[in-house]
Amino acid sequence: MTMPIESESAARAAKKKLGEGSRGHTFAPETTTRLKAFMAARHSTIILRYLALAVWLASCGTLPVGIEPTATPDTDAGSPISPVNRASPDPTPIPHNVPATTIATPELTFVRYSSETAGFAVDYPAGWQVTVQSCMEPERTACTAIRLQSDWHAYNSQSFARYAFIVERLPTTANTISEAVESGLRPIVSPFRDQITQSPTTIGGEMAVQLTALPDGTRQIWVLHSGQEYRLILSPDEGLDGPPGSSVLYAFQAFQRTLTFLPATADVPLPTTIAPPSTPSTTTEDCQFAWFFSSQPQQGCPREPPLQSYAVAQSFERGTMIWVHQLSRYFILSKAILFEGDVRKRLDYIHDPLDIIRDTSGEVIPPAGLYAPESGFGLVWRGDVSQSAGYREVLGWALAPEFGYDTMHQCDDARPSGGRNWNFCYLRGPGGEVIVLHPLGGWYRLGERQAF
Repeated sequence: MTMPIESESAARAAKKKLGEGSRGHTFAPETTTRLKAFMAARHSTIILRYLALAVWLASCGTLPVGIEPTATPDTDAGSPISPVNRASPDPTPIPHNVPATTIATPELTFVRYSSETAGFAVDYPAGWQVTVQSCMEPERTACTAIRLQSDWHAYNSQSFARYAFIVERLPTTANTISEAVESGLRPIVSPFRDQITQSPTTIGGEMAVQLTALPDGTRQIWVLHSGQEYRLILSPDEGLDGPPGSSVLYAFQAFQRTLTFLPATADVPLPTTIAPPSTPSTTTEDCQFAWFFSSQPQQGCPREPPLQSYAVAQSFERGTMIWVHQLSRYFILSKAILFEGDVRKRLDYIHDPLDIIRDTSGEVIPPAGLYAPESGFGLVWRGDVSQSAGYREVLGWALAPEFGYDTMHQCDDARPSGGRNWNFCYLRGPGGEVIVLHPLGGWYRLGERQAF
């Protein structure tokens, strides 16, 4: 009669007895067969457990499958080996000693301008002209202005505008730069003032405010120092944001970086011996066509002969409306200045044909001695067409009925650049005056000082 095997210890004992033939113990054949099968199963189970452990360790990164850890060169063979974190090889190794991409610095030589009278010093490119000019607010007699004028074309080779850096110092009653900005922007009419962007910056160690999207096409930085207001005017703003590495951007960054304030001497007049920059001009013989308003040299040449046309005009309390037949265009010339110190005033265009959406003429009753415009002027003024929101508040009431006259219109030959046109155009007004239509918006009479 045989006994069943119940445990691993019993199996080991049974195996021992099988090997002790000298003791004379024997087992039945079926018992021996069962012991051999049990031992084979135990060996398989142990092997599977070791394999599972190896796979788990490999998944944890401790023991890569098929790779045994080896001692590092500086490790003694008899010393224990610490686990080493091994980074997986980069499939695309980064080459060494590859120089970083850099923007080439323009080859400009800078010189230092310093004036205790103006109250500042700054680096500017050699070759630029330094001149004294009137402030953009000439009524401020204590205002000083220094203009650093380049010979770089502002828009294209056909343009007479040149990049310039202007520093104005003027008295102020503002206690903070925020008050100065609020006061300075107040005269600008709302539609243009709302488009101006303000951002904080620093100039000469002082907190400042940078103004962009100004109606005059400049970029300005306003800052207070020692009870004075300084306005750094970068003219024009077009092109100042790129491309990176351009001479224009590099020069203006140098202006902002190197400007320092000096003890200002308010009672010492600025020198007047600095010659103003020469203004490029063309003679009549240089142009294919002549200007309709003058035979004297002008800036640029006419693009074509003057357009002659019948026109209608009407004067208002705060401006004028002109319709030019050959242009199929309404000119709304308001007396509201675009921004303080500039001669340009608000100018809007309405093109024919008018899209009439209503008729409110019966609702308009002018005060005694004044007039409500009629016909096309009336439709535009009341806002009865889709192209106009109305100009009753902008222009006020008409001072007299509309009247006809002969006009001329002519533009210069400046080429488009930067996705926009830069043509100055000229229109003969109802009183024979020449109205300048500025490419950046606004109008003024020929002979009035331009903003830049």
